[in-house]
Amino acid sequence: MTRITADSTEIVRKRLLPALAFALAGSLVISCSHRSPASSERQLTTIVGVATSPVLSRDGATLVFAARPDNHSNPQIWMSRLDQPAPPVQLTSDAAQNYDPEFAPDGRSVFYTSSRTPRGIYRVPVLGGPSELVIEEGSSVKISPDGQILLYGRGLVLYRRAIDGGSSTPLLPAMHNSYAPAWSPDSSRIMVTAKDPGDPDPEWWIVQRTGASHARPESCRSFTTRVSTRHI
Repeated sequence: MTRITADSTEIVRKRLLPALAFALAGSLVISCSHRSPASSERQLTTIVGVATSPVLSRDGATLVFAARPDNHSNPQIWMSRLDQPAPPVQLTSDAAQNYDPEFAPDGRSVFYTSSRTPRGIYRVPVLGGPSELVIEEGSSVKISPDGQILLYGRGLVLYRRAIDGGSSTPLLPAMHNSYAPAWSPDSSRIMVTAKDPGDPDPEWWIVQRTGASHARPESCRSFTTRVSTRHI
């Protein structure tokens, strides 16, 4: 039996305890740095190639996006359920470029831009099926948060139309070029990037959901200038 003396106790305190503390700290660092990912994490795009333009449905349960798989030379539209551990489902499969998806308000179908003939905006069911042409020569649909108004581009001009159909009208008739609309949360106004014929560069503009008259709409430039000057 080993005899424990005051000297041996002092050796344990000075030499062994610091070594044990260092070893324990090292094991904790290793275990934390190699922590396994949370079970809720899931990779969504393992088989679809380069994916772009992700859009969530309004209930947050479904994701649509454009991606170019290995067996296609052009992007196609894909759908993935976020509440199910299933691979993405391909909604379009042709030689055209299909991109810029946007959910219909009820989440049952997807608008997208296609280069097929005739070129334009198409609509495909989320559960799969044939696509139908919605707006010929249109592109890049953006639907209002209240689900009533549809914005889209044609050439260099933004147009607005009721989502159920009807005639289309230019959103900014006085502007030479308008694009990249962003809806306000209450659907009352739209921020647009646009270029006035008299301006050298494009600016941000605010327009009511009904569209602008031939007069100049409200420019965001004066607002941002005012805010910046106030905080100098």
